[in-house]
Amino acid sequence: MDEVLTRLTNHLRTAVAHEWDGVILIDGVEGSGKSSLALDVGYNLDNTFNIDRIVFTPEQFEEAIDNSKPEQAIVWDEFITGGMSTEFLTTVQRTLVKRMTMIRKKRLYIIWVMPYFFMVGKYFAVARSRFLLHAYTPDGIKRGVYRAYNYDKKRVMYFRGKREFDYCVKAYATGTFPDFFKKGILDKNLYEQKKDEATKQLCAEQEKPKGNIKIDRVRFALSKTLIELKKYGYNNKSLENLISYSPRQVHVLLHIHDKR
Repeated sequence: MDEVLTRLTNHLRTAVAHEWDGVILIDGVEGSGKSSLALDVGYNLDNTFNIDRIVFTPEQFEEAIDNSKPEQAIVWDEFITGGMSTEFLTTVQRTLVKRMTMIRKKRLYIIWVMPYFFMVGKYFAVARSRFLLHAYTPDGIKRGVYRAYNYDKKRVMYFRGKREFDYCVKAYATGTFPDFFKKGILDKNLYEQKKDEATKQLCAEQEKPKGNIKIDRVRFALSKTLIELKKYGYNNKSLENLISYSPRQVHVLLHIHDKR
């Protein structure tokens, strides 16, 4: 690990020891080496780091937090991708909010990997992360180069550059990183297999038809009301007249709970 990353991670260790958040953001375009950078940072923060603490879904993330010991590192790789729906991104962020207290209590190091940090809500991009590492290629070919933005610089850049995804603030420092898999610490095939399985799972979930949650809640509430009215002598015809629904619609409402 180069001098810049050593300085940043040492400061992070001190902050986490004093019960501050230990969250790092790492971004970069596809193929820039951001995952390799994240794994290298994770291993340097935690020499017990392994495939179990590399996660790709909210469920894997929560499981890793539950199973982690204090001061261990978790890498959530590609925790935001361009293809995710708004609903899924909301699920992701709710998972993070729900788990931040446990993360701090266990003094865990959390490394989130994404294409662009501007895709993250400001709560995480600005308030809850310590610094940003931006992996990039200076010539479109070379990998293993990054720019580092400390807390203040990433905050300013988020608000100035978010509209056009513009890395418009001068970096705190720049540096280089190695290909993590060439170190032989982690089996790349296991990593790729876990990533592929998670990708298939996420794609399948995205393709499932989803109803409107608010409308469903209203329908269930109306259904319960109609069932209660029948106990007081209302028949189907009187219910149809009461709510101006067709016989078929009333029948469906009365039997919604049979399907649950």
